[in-house]
Amino acid sequence: MKSAGRIGLLALILVTTVVFGCLGRQEDRLVRDEEVKVLHWEELAYPSVARDARVPGVVVVRSQLDDAGNVTSSAAVSGNKLLVPDSLSNSKKWRFQPNSRKSAIIVYDFRLDGPPANVRAPPNLGSAPPTSRSSPPVNQLFSRKP
Repeated sequence: MKSAGRIGLLALILVTTVVFGCLGRQEDRLVRDEEVKVLHWEELAYPSVARDARVPGVVVVRSQLDDAGNVTSSAAVSGNKLLVPDSLSNSKKWRFQPNSRKSAIIVYDFRLDGPPANVRAPPNLGSAPPTSRSSPPVNQLFSRKP
């Protein structure tokens, strides 16, 4: 009976260590808006395959930075597989003010405007081409400058 109690206690200690260890690592990976300032970003055209398939969506990219704020690598955190490749390629053209975490999050918001290409718009409405927006971090949304 004592050994079962010891095993239970060891299991509890192990679970607690793993949970708090994961929380600590997650905090280390958190990129705070106030630490990120965009110095240069590039517009991204709507990926043609996704546009033709009428796929909208959001792609979230985590980028690693060098000491000068240049993007050295990027990985998709989430997003549609038709939108991710162009987003990753575009993210490598961005430049940030260097920060202590040497990372930044970029959110791409792809929205389709107008009817599908094979549907005609009513005469006086016309149709707008699909657009994409690559959004800087939240603290830059209202003051972004291309």
